[in-house]
Amino acid sequence: TRPLEKLVEGTRAVAAGNLHHQIDVVRSDEIGALAEAFRTMVASLIQRQQQVDTANKTIRRRAEELKVGSRVLHHLNATPEVTDAFPEIVEALRETIGFESISLALLDDSHHWMTTVAMDHPRVVPIRGPRQSISDTAVAKDLLAGRPHLTPYLATEIESPVEKMLYEAGFRSRVSLPLRIEDKSIGMMNLSWTTPEGYDEAHIPLLSQIANAIALAMERSRLFEESRRRSAELPALHQLSLAVNSSLDD
Repeated sequence: TRPLEKLVEGTRAVAAGNLHHQIDVVRSDEIGALAEAFRTMVASLIQRQQQVDTANKTIRRRAEELKVGSRVLHHLNATPEVTDAFPEIVEALRETIGFESISLALLDDSHHWMTTVAMDHPRVVPIRGPRQSISDTAVAKDLLAGRPHLTPYLATEIESPVEKMLYEAGFRSRVSLPLRIEDKSIGMMNLSWTTPEGYDEAHIPLLSQIANAIALAMERSRLFEESRRRSAELPALHQLSLAVNSSLDD
């Protein structure tokens, strides 16, 4: 009766939530077949529990990402300038992503130069000032193509001046995401870590959405400033028009 007692004990343990209870009954008769069926059932329960745990983790992560995304959008909409909202954006992202540094850079119209417009890693001093040639970074090809650039080991890219600067400053991994307006890259958002493979690829979709939101906010600011500048020019143009008409009348 001992094998049957072990089966009863195992059934009770599993019913109590202990899916790791072991039944060491190995026989070639019906009791052995029952024990094997029990072990198969427990293995299936463990697999399903793992799937549930994974799904719950995904749900929690997505909920946290939605919360972060909402905070970032709130700060972007609360101020006309992205640089003014940058500290709040950094705080919101850092709580979830856990990076050591972040910066924003914009491309010029020729796409040959980039200018750092916001930075949250004071240890790093740009090697050539805030304006650098895009050819100085290993990110260039992916940036212009509108793709994220993931660098799990920064040491593999130190032949490029920007990456060498980051490596010498103590950073070991980096993620660069394009700031895009429709199908055009206008700049990039860079996040760096002091450990190799510091980032979680599961966060890339969130970071891409944040980068797109920042790009839209920057474009909105640019259009607003352009509109304000043109409005300021109208009185001068009107005065010029009056002067021209007066000279023609004379």
